[in-house]
Formats: sequence, structure tokens, C-alpha cells
Amino acid sequence: MIVIWLFLLKYSPLICLYFFFIALLLVRFGKMRRVFLSLFPGLLLALGSAALYFFTTSLPFWGLVCLGIVALFLSAGCFSYVWCRRGDFLLLLFPAVLTGIGLVFLTRIDFLLGLRQSCWVVLGLLSLWVLPSLLKSYRFFLNYKYLLMVGGLVLLGSPFLLGIEAGGARNWISLGFFSFQPSEFAKILMIAFLAGYLDENRWVLRRFPGLGRYLSPLLTGCGLSLLFLVLQHDLGMAFLFLVTFWVIVLAATGHILHLWGGLLLFLGGAVAAYHCFPHVQERIAVFLDLWGHANTGGYQVVQSIFALGNGGVFGWGLGNGFPEMIPEVHTDFLFSLIGEELGLAGTLAVVVLYVITVWRGFQISLRSRDGAARLLAFGLTFSLAVQALVNLGGVTGLIPLTGVPLPFLSYGGSSLVSSYIIVALLLKVSEEVGEAGVRSHQEV
Repeated sequence: MIVIWLFLLKYSPLICLYFFFIALLLVRFGKMRRVFLSLFPGLLLALGSAALYFFTTSLPFWGLVCLGIVALFLSAGCFSYVWCRRGDFLLLLFPAVLTGIGLVFLTRIDFLLGLRQSCWVVLGLLSLWVLPSLLKSYRFFLNYKYLLMVGGLVLLGSPFLLGIEAGGARNWISLGFFSFQPSEFAKILMIAFLAGYLDENRWVLRRFPGLGRYLSPLLTGCGLSLLFLVLQHDLGMAFLFLVTFWVIVLAATGHILHLWGGLLLFLGGAVAAYHCFPHVQERIAVFLDLWGHANTGGYQVVQSIFALGNGGVFGWGLGNGFPEMIPEVHTDFLFSLIGEELGLAGTLAVVVLYVITVWRGFQISLRSRDGAARLLAFGLTFSLAVQALVNLGGVTGLIPLTGVPLPFLSYGGSSLVSSYIIVALLLKVSEEVGEAGVRSHQEV
């Protein structure tokens, strides 16, 4: 009996994940279903913390108590939002489950990492309440589109004056007791600017795609954003900005010239970055010949592939992997550790969580009758999707490594809080879309 209990505890995150999926499909209790499902993020974190306490020596008892409090806060935050608001509660629930998984594995690597990340989790969950309360309507947010663009450019330009260098890029700002990456928050402001501007001018841009008067604000905002990121050597974020801008413009106009123009711009930027930045040449060389660079620039990716292969179907169990073999496992390669300790079953569950989150976001975009809300929801959802795809592609060797973190999972306060702000905005749009649907149904 004790052996069975220990086995279940060691695989508790995996068991909890699949029990969550089963409950999602089978439980039908109306609003009580929401309440029941909202307990799973905290339950996953609590069980994972208990497993770490019993099977490792890195988690002290007071640390277990701290993580228990965070688990209660995580479930209470989901429960209170589900109970009091009208938005798409699944759009909050799946990121919360991902956050619980991330906290378990960050604590497994280093308890202090998990403790610091817990503070950012609390801040991210608070943003779910504060932001919708401050914004009476997403329209109020989008009416100041030029201020949003200026605010985004100020954030992107601030590292030139206040920034510190990390990982070869000068894209962080240090405030003494903590540091943050302003580009994560500038991304949200620039997407909101594009949504407001393109909704107002999309008919002109569809008919006259080369009209300078209407393209100039668009080119100025996007061009300066990319220029600032390139000058800071933050090419991974520059790639995300470029692809997101391009797809939003295509979604708004659907014009063939914007399709080919964006593609040529992307190819031209990639060639220029390859010739101007030595580290880009190194990453391309590693991508083309990974095993030839296994002991140099490709070491982390090779170890990541070994970890994923080592995990097999069900992994070695929580606490039995070798995260020390990957130097940056807590930031870019947390997915590899999940694969090693929870196996293919665990990584598939994580991928499914991301897929459903993105699907729910796109559903909000499609249901919206307002063009600006549709573009805002589409752009925010796409930014999460492409960031997750770029990270997963990099750690599995399918694309060159970019240094982009995995949303909701990887260590980093800027990425986590900005991701929760994106969820908060999507929930705000979802809430207003739901209220509009209720009003139209009553009118009928």
C-alpha cells in the first residue's frame, strides 16, 4: 500500500493533469462545474509540492507551507473569477494549470526559483482583477491608439538609457531589487495600437495598400519597434514582433501585396541579421549541423533532445531527471525537463493545454462583432501561440534556438505577468462579447 502511495505521489502532476482532462469532458454541473474545475491548478501544485518534499531534499518544510499558500491563492483566484465574472473561464483555467506545472518544476530545480516565481504568479493573478476593473471597456483602451504606440516605443527605447546586458542583449531594466524586460509589455501595447488603427483604416488599406498617408503611422510604429529590438540585439523578440505585426495586418486587410511585402521583409531581415550578428551565424550553423556542434553551441539542444528521449512514454517520475545537464533549463528548456520526468504523456498534456488556450482565444476573436475587438483578441492570442511554437521548436531542434521563454511555464516575471495581462484582456473582450450576445438574444 505504501509503495502504491509513493508511486502515485511521484507521478501526481501527470495523474492530476489527465484527471483534469477527464473531468473537463465528463463533469456537467453548470456553474458548479466551473467551481470544481477551478480547484485543479492549486491541487496540481499542492500534490507536486508534496512529492518534492517527500522525494527530494531541496524543499524544506517552510517551503512546502509557502507553496501550499500559493496553491490556495491559485485556486482561489480562479474560483473567484469564475464565480463573479462572465468571461470564458476556460481561458483562465488552462493558463493557471500551466502555471501550476511550471511552479512544480521550477521548485524541483531550485526552491528559490519557485519561491521567486510564486511572487510573480500572485502579481499576474492580481492583474486579472485590476486590469478589467480599470478598463470599463476594451474600446476605452483602443481609443487612445497613438498613445499606446508612443508608450510601446518608450518602453522599447528605455533599455538604451536604463538597460543592462543579459545573454548578449541589452533588453533588461534593473530597478535594484528586481529587473524586468520592457519588450514583453511593449508587445501588448503595440498589438492594441495595431488593432485600433487597422480597424479604423482597414477599408482604405484594402483598396489602396500602398497609400503612404495611411501606411505611415503603421510603418513608423512597427519599423521603430523592430529597429529598437535589433539595436538591442534582441533578435528573438524582434522575430516575434515582426511575425505578429505581419499576421495582424493580413488579418485586417487580406491584401495580397501585404502578404508578399511582409514575406520579403522577413526574408530580407533574416539575411541582414545573419550577416550582421555573429551569434545568429552560430545558431544557424548549429541548426544545420547540430551533432557537429554537440560540445559547443549545440550542447543545450543536444541535451534537451536526450532528455526528451530519455523520458520515454511516462518519464522517470518527479525528481528523478537530470536538469543540471542543461544550463538554462529553468528559462528556455523547462519543457525538456517535463519530458524527462513525465515522459511523452506529460509533454502531450502540456501541448494540449496550449492548443486549447489558443483555440479559445481565437474563438473569442471569431465571436466578436466589433472589428477592433476581433483584431485585438486575434493579435494577443497569436502572440502567445507563436511564442510557444518558437520555444518548443527550439528545444526540440526543429528551428534555430531563439531564447524565447515558454509562456506561463518558464522562469521569468516579465513573461509571466505579461502573459496574464494578455489573458486579462482576452477575458475582458470575452465578457463583453458574452454580454452583447445576451442582449441580442433578449431583443429577439
